[in-house]
Amino acid sequence: MHLREQRGQRRGPATEPPRLMWTLVALVPQDGGLWQTLAYLRDEDSPGGTWLDYATANTLHRARRLPDGRRRDAQLPRSIDRALFDLGDHAGTDTGYIVYVSGDQARSIWPLLANRHLGRIPELDGTLDERPALPGFTLPTDQRPRAVLRVTAGSEHVASPALVERLNYTDEASPKTQEAKLATGVFLMEGTTSTFILCNLPQQYTGSSRHARAGEKYTRWASTSAEEQAETWYSHTATEISVLHLPECHAPLTYGLAAARLCDHALHWNHRTRYPAPIHLGIQMEKNH
Repeated sequence: MHLREQRGQRRGPATEPPRLMWTLVALVPQDGGLWQTLAYLRDEDSPGGTWLDYATANTLHRARRLPDGRRRDAQLPRSIDRALFDLGDHAGTDTGYIVYVSGDQARSIWPLLANRHLGRIPELDGTLDERPALPGFTLPTDQRPRAVLRVTAGSEHVASPALVERLNYTDEASPKTQEAKLATGVFLMEGTTSTFILCNLPQQYTGSSRHARAGEKYTRWASTSAEEQAETWYSHTATEISVLHLPECHAPLTYGLAAARLCDHALHWNHRTRYPAPIHLGIQMEKNH
């Protein structure tokens, strides 16, 4: 699930409140080890919609108005939950499903997506403070998602990795810390048990051009080369993966690793994306609409 805030239209001297545009994309396993990609196409004249194959839905989606809603609109989370319920006709409900949510704009829609509510337990009816706690939680218990993950990248909510330290245990009595320059793995955030940081390298940083790694050893302000200063400088970026809901008998790491691996399944290139494949595909549907 991807949500993006769209500036409201201007009406004379006033501007309408911002609207939230949303897209839903699902990866459904098929026989033979293949996966089918579906996207939700909302009806133009009713709150319902239809799940179609991604290519067809993407084409029709761009010919229609973006599905939208407002932050305080109680119908918005219920419309999304209805779409998740309809997904059962294509994916089945025996194995369950996992919801990945882009975390930038969704934190105020569902209470448990906000940091200040982390760790709270929703009511039996799936609400928290009389609001749906998470996507899919207005549905019957057996129709709710098995797990819900908030994925955030490229925003002020996520700090960029600046230093990688590795512990050398050659001497168990006094392990030494060794600094490293690059990291592309998944790290557990200190003080948590279910929040992970996936370290990413920009594609240009891994290239072979002369100034591809400008910024590896020093900042732009320490450079003495005017030519180097004029180039684009790169650094690590990070994707935060927070496992907000999962079965009691399962480990958060299992779902965190699955989300990280889905970042390595891009549409048309061989590099990592900032978001797992379902969110990335949703962003591509809505991009340049």
